[in-house]
Amino acid sequence: MQVKYTPSNLATGIFGVVAVVLGILMLANPGDAAMFITSLVGWALIVTAAVLIINAFRYKESLFSQVPFYIGLICLIFGIVIVAQPQVFVIGISIIIGIYVLIMGFA
Repeated sequence: MQVKYTPSNLATGIFGVVAVVLGILMLANPGDAAMFITSLVGWALIVTAAVLIINAFRYKESLFSQVPFYIGLICLIFGIVIVAQPQVFVIGISIIIGIYVLIMGFA
């Protein structure tokens, strides 16, 4: 028996309204939107780091149990730095995109 996925009309409508509202807010204030998204990425890295570090301790007997621990530490450090200084990363991403566009313009 094959299970068929059909999205509900209510969920699709709610998602559409939320997407339109967020899009308008982002266009109205792109600087704050970029800062918010950057901070959100930082918090996501912190949560990911916590999960990786906890799993590394839960599965210590595994051969590669130390790899998730070190990746978790790296994610934790980057997450804390991004949450503490999101404007640095917003500027950095803008510079990287600008350099990319400049190089593509000469190519």
